[in-house]
Amino acid sequence: MSDSPEEEVDQSGQPSLLYSRQWHPVERRSFDPEDDADLVTVVIGGVAAAEGVDPTAVATPPLGSVIDVEAVERALFERGGVEAAAMRFVYRGTLVEIRGDGRVTVFQ
Repeated sequence: MSDSPEEEVDQSGQPSLLYSRQWHPVERRSFDPEDDADLVTVVIGGVAAAEGVDPTAVATPPLGSVIDVEAVERALFERGGVEAAAMRFVYRGTLVEIRGDGRVTVFQ
């Protein structure tokens, strides 16, 4: 990602939602790859809390259609992952940030 919002566009050439608005953190969660909760559950739980709905209501679109969850886990959490690294994506109108140290933040 660049530092200049003007350079970020979506597939249609329109400004990316990631940069076209100001985001504010509304929900924070923690992911530990050694625990029982998987990353999808943590992200969906955070988005549901931000939206004020039950996690079962956050079914569409499937998270796997927005990001490759396994690739994110490999990049951020497998041996050699970098704690300072982060992945950001827009999901259901929220911005989700997953950090290599396990912090998951949902922004609106």
